[in-house]
Parts: sequence; structure tokens; C-alpha cells
Amino acid sequence: MIHETSHLTEVEEVSALNFLFKSLKFLAVSVLHSIKYMNVTGMNGIVIGSVMPWVEVIALQNGANSLLTVEYQTTTILGESRVKWIHPFEYAKNWKE
Repeated sequence: MIHETSHLTEVEEVSALNFLFKSLKFLAVSVLHSIKYMNVTGMNGIVIGSVMPWVEVIALQNGANSLLTVEYQTTTILGESRVKWIHPFEYAKNWKE
């Protein structure tokens, strides 16, 4: 097994992770406010790029009917059938349908 070595000190790594957490928290709050403002209740939507399906969860919790996630990696939410996944190449191939 190959392990990547970090050139950052432990303090720098913690600082970088702290910055990342604050950035993600800001993004999540922004998405939540946008979804509430647009009132997605009963709507179907698409999420482009979603390694972790947090946008999908926020949309579903706020009444979205169904979502299509376009992502290179298979994305699933356990126990949730309203989110479908498609690979970007497959989506591009079938975009007219």
C-alpha cells in the first residue's frame, strides 16, 4: 500500500481542515437559503457534481420530488429512491431524451 506523505506540519493540517470545514459550512448555509427561497417543494431537479450528496439531502428535506445526480462516482443515499445517479458521459450521450 502506498501512503502519501504530507509536507504540512500537524498545525498546518489542522488549520487547513478548519478552513475547509468553515468553507463547507458557508456553502451548505448558502444552498439551504437558496433552496428555501426558490421553494423546491414538488419540483424535480438535477445536481451536477456531487461526491457527497449533501445538496440532494437538503433539497429532499425541503420538499423536492426527485433529483438526478450527474457524477463520475456512483452516488447513493441509503434508503432513498428519489435520487437517481448517472455518469456524465452517459448523460451527455442521452441529453436529448
